[in-house]
Amino acid sequence: MDLRQIRYFVTLFNEGSVTKAAKRLGVVQPALSMQIRKLEEEFHTQLFQRTARGVEPTAGAREFHKHCLAILAGVEGAGQALREAGTLVTGHVTLGLMPSLAAGTMAPALLAYARDYPAVRVTVIEAYSDDLLERLQAGSLDLAIVNGGPSLPVPAIPLSMDRLALVTRVEAGEPRLPPQVTAAELGGFRLVLPSSRQGMRRLLDQRLGEAGLALQPDFEIDSLNMTLDLVSRSAYATILPELAVRKAVEAGIVHCRLITDPVIQREVVAASHRHRPPGLAVRLLVHALKAEMVEG
Repeated sequence: MDLRQIRYFVTLFNEGSVTKAAKRLGVVQPALSMQIRKLEEEFHTQLFQRTARGVEPTAGAREFHKHCLAILAGVEGAGQALREAGTLVTGHVTLGLMPSLAAGTMAPALLAYARDYPAVRVTVIEAYSDDLLERLQAGSLDLAIVNGGPSLPVPAIPLSMDRLALVTRVEAGEPRLPPQVTAAELGGFRLVLPSSRQGMRRLLDQRLGEAGLALQPDFEIDSLNMTLDLVSRSAYATILPELAVRKAVEAGIVHCRLITDPVIQREVVAASHRHRPPGLAVRLLVHALKAEMVEG
């Protein structure tokens, strides 16, 4: 088995037609069929069954396909590393960020990255985790900074753990507030929360539900800026990751009290495409983002 046979197999698997696969590979059909037949003879396993519509992979072929994708990704990654060695870092990176990170937290990291790697162009897309993961898997993002978890469908590098906190407006002349609030006390506030479409809300409901608690917000708003504006102008409160409100707290716009009993944490990760290894420019951007989130 060699790389040519693996590429031929993967292309035929994806196209489902000898004619289409041969055209995509730029070879004649007999050459493609011969290489597939050699694979089948070497491993004594039928890979495809002919049908009226083309070819259908067997169960063995479906399992083999997973391994072939990993092999091709490894080869591509090795070649990419060799091309990058000792060269100027260039390219274009499309980065997806959750609103809770885009709001002030990432600007220092992007500025530092632009200073260190001026030949790289960065495009930033702001959306919630589920949308970012869809775009990542569709190939329109190179990197997505999203909520982590065991069900994440793509490879990811942990960046930080971020605690959820109760956020309220700053009142003139009010006494100093305690730095923490228990989960049981949250029901005493009029709340503005993101909808259950958002990963942070699902995490909040899950952890509170485990503690026998439930929240009934007055507003459900899937806009971080609107939520903070509403809270800063009223007696409403919200629950957000601590990172999301760090700049607003420093500016004296809102208070932030960490939630305890239970402590609720979300994991923030840098996710990449399953079959497209991140290039040097992407990996260096991950490093810059992680440094800002850990040290910032």
